[in-house]
Amino acid sequence: MAVISRKGAAGAALLAAACLWGTGIAHAQITPPASPAKKCRPLTVDVLKGTVNGLGPATPLAKVKKKLPCFTGGTPEGDLFNYGGGSFYRDHNLYFYTYLRFIEVRAPFNGTTSIPVFDRPRAMVMDALRPLGREERPFWGTANDEFLTMDWGCLQLIFAGDRATHLRFYTRPCGSLYNPR
Repeated sequence: MAVISRKGAAGAALLAAACLWGTGIAHAQITPPASPAKKCRPLTVDVLKGTVNGLGPATPLAKVKKKLPCFTGGTPEGDLFNYGGGSFYRDHNLYFYTYLRFIEVRAPFNGTTSIPVFDRPRAMVMDALRPLGREERPFWGTANDEFLTMDWGCLQLIFAGDRATHLRFYTRPCGSLYNPR
């Protein structure tokens, strides 16, 4: 049986801690557990009204956070990142970009949509939506984008192949949009 002096034991513990820190294990053990996230009530996207749980793209940041307190991240308005700021719900694939006044819903969305845009072919989605709006394309739109100007603003669908990957609601008509990318 080997005997380790007090000085040697301290050195061994320091070496073990350094090895664990390099692997990230020590950090995970030292970091206090995160407080439980606030629960969101079920999220419902109304494609025809351009809202999420009644909140539209012009809703102020404070109101979004108050009505949907389960946000997982955010950026102050006027910031250089995240399209100028907003409130983000990564576990739901929902993003309120309140500074530039648009909402982005990504597939797979953890909630319900009034019209199933994410699980239907492009032609079927557009056949359902075209009669409800006016097709209008900003100069920066690509072949993967569909734009419809609705009563409340612009509805943009971004497709990859035959399926929608993003749904965006803007406050302005589609023809007058700037490129948020």
